[in-house]
Amino acid sequence: MTLSPRSKKKLSYLIVAGFALLNPPSNSVANEINIQATQENQNQNDNETLDLGTSTELNLNNAAAVEAANRVGQIQGAAYDIAIDTIGNMYHVGTQKGPNGYALYKRNSDSAVWNRMQGDALRIAALANQAWVVNARGEVFHERGNSWTKVNAPAAKDIGAGKNEVWITTPQNRIFRFFNGRWTSLPGTAIKIDVDKNDVPWIVDPNGSVAFFNNNRWTKVNTPRAKDLAASRPGFVQIVDTNGNIQEFEVNTGRTTMLSRGTDAVGIGASNDRVYKLTRNLSIFRIR
Repeated sequence: MTLSPRSKKKLSYLIVAGFALLNPPSNSVANEINIQATQENQNQNDNETLDLGTSTELNLNNAAAVEAANRVGQIQGAAYDIAIDTIGNMYHVGTQKGPNGYALYKRNSDSAVWNRMQGDALRIAALANQAWVVNARGEVFHERGNSWTKVNAPAAKDIGAGKNEVWITTPQNRIFRFFNGRWTSLPGTAIKIDVDKNDVPWIVDPNGSVAFFNNNRWTKVNTPRAKDLAASRPGFVQIVDTNGNIQEFEVNTGRTTMLSRGTDAVGIGASNDRVYKLTRNLSIFRIR
């Protein structure tokens, strides 16, 4: 069969785009932008969807594309922080520097496409279908449609979000809880924090110990020393240990299980049974 020049041109675009999806680059700002499927794509502004192609034959939001984007292994993008809400939407803090941190991106649960959000930040957490961020000034914002709403809060360094509560740590490692429109100071100190969907917070303290809040006090658990953590579901916490491994601790059994052995993990995000790690070169991997 002989293809017309136009058909050959269209086929070449599809091959290039398909190859790029199967072999995502790992450490450049281009990861977060798009894979150009046509020569007609134009520069996107900060409020637009960053799209992976306009050809009708290459529908990247169909079921197969969404399934492929959620497989275990490296996924598209480069990130300093990542969060997943309880309904499967994903957020990450990218690598494109802005005045108050780095570019923010969102991928809906039914999509294979990262969308550029307004603003920039350093840390991100997620309630159901709502992200919360801390920017380079220590300011706290939450997602409201296509914009961000500032929340009056103590200067923050890290943030975690549960079902109804948001918790932060400060540059002085103090801990605060936001509930019913009020911030309350809690005992203890922490460098990292996350909150499960039952509003139970987990922390890494300045010594690398891991603890959860129970009966108005912090209960330490027997895990290796950690540098980051994620509370994926009630009764479980995933940690990045000081050697760069990803391990999971189960409260009921007191057992720690290795999820990803290596020396390259520096960050983590998780929700339900999905666990993602961030590496030193800012690559994103789904490990479960």
